[in-house]
Amino acid sequence: MLTLFVFWELHKDDPMLDIRYFKIPAFSTGTGGMILVFMSMYGVMFLVSQYFQLVLDYSPLETAVRLLPMAPIMIIVAPLTPRLGKRFGAHRTVSFGMCCVALGLIMLRNLGLTTPYWYLLVSFIPLVSGIALAMSPMTAAIMSAVPANRAGAGSAMNDATRELGAALGIAVMGSVASSQYAHKMDRLTTHFSPSVQEAARTTLADALHAATELPSAAGKVLTVGSQTAFVDGIHFAVTVGSILALIAAATVYRFLPRELPDEASMHGPVEAMEDTAELGIAGVPPVFADSADDQTVAVDDAARLDELPGGSQPSPAH
Repeated sequence: MLTLFVFWELHKDDPMLDIRYFKIPAFSTGTGGMILVFMSMYGVMFLVSQYFQLVLDYSPLETAVRLLPMAPIMIIVAPLTPRLGKRFGAHRTVSFGMCCVALGLIMLRNLGLTTPYWYLLVSFIPLVSGIALAMSPMTAAIMSAVPANRAGAGSAMNDATRELGAALGIAVMGSVASSQYAHKMDRLTTHFSPSVQEAARTTLADALHAATELPSAAGKVLTVGSQTAFVDGIHFAVTVGSILALIAAATVYRFLPRELPDEASMHGPVEAMEDTAELGIAGVPPVFADSADDQTVAVDDAARLDELPGGSQPSPAH
């Protein structure tokens, strides 16, 4: 389906998404990096929320309250990105943010059955700070790569990468953790009945429920064993995530431009916060080349795209 989509868009005079945008390093690097950032964030939230409830025995409300510090950390760090980007370059700022994400994920490898909350909070600091450092410059990179009269397509692509990253984060990191958990439980449940084995291998919640129906000694063995297997699954998942984050850091450092165009960059702390919130939640409204000034911008942007290999851009009048 993706192949058909690319073929269709390449042969349309007015494509919904001009595939040639991906030949622009800022666009392709920004979209790829955004996917990996949201994979890390949502994958970790998915696993940690289960860890809080099924291992540390917090209620859903207590879990949600303990995840709230992610928001103020991002609010504090995000306004710093314009100044850091101007001083060190957008590529270094985003690359450093990705390295922070990798550090936060590696710190989660130390989770155990009785890890105190303060350690998770300390682990969240580099993880969420790295996401905040990377998000705004990559959004600006995506928007700077598309012509002004195609800002709607750029905004839609920006939003799509976030949604795709969130879905992949839950699917990929959840599957990695689940496979590790199932492998551990295969050995642990050898001497239990088939029904208990089936329940225990499915999910941690099912294993804990099955443990309540066993004698106290056997139930404790199954409870501790399943929780340990789940934590081992988290360790494996965050290791994979940290490797992906480091690969993304190297890629961004190599291909993301050092400086972004003034019209697309975050000019100050307030603008950075506004753009982060606006682009993260609702996107930006499309800009149409209706006025004389916009026509001039469209001509300039079309000329810039014509310099890319792969064909010509539709005329501004079209």
